[in-house]
Amino acid sequence: MDKHRTELQSRCRGKNETLQSLHADIRRLAALAFPTVEHTAREAMATDYFLDAIGASEFALRVRDRQPKELDTAFAIALQMEAWMMFSRNRKNYKAEFSRYQRGSAMAPARKYHGPFGDVDVVRSRCSL
Repeated sequence: MDKHRTELQSRCRGKNETLQSLHADIRRLAALAFPTVEHTAREAMATDYFLDAIGASEFALRVRDRQPKELDTAFAIALQMEAWMMFSRNRKNYKAEFSRYQRGSAMAPARKYHGPFGDVDVVRSRCSL
């Protein structure tokens, strides 16, 4: 029991570890570390350990601000916030690429396409062969 409690207290999210994996491991360790503790109390403790294990303090603080009472709720909030952060980051990258293209520095037109709606510049992607 002490071994599992120590593991739970020192658990941190790995560099490429998903929130799903972290959630499952925290749930497993909490059940092993506190087998006799009432379910609601164990959920509250597991939630705190999960938020501590996330690592990114600002990210964990945003999840804590939503005041999750259970581990599954904290996981759902963290998953949603992480998805929003990734979408926002990808959107910024897309806007930067698009503005570079508009200035003509990122990609150059490869040829004209004569389609049914008029001439269109076909753009050669950086990834195309």
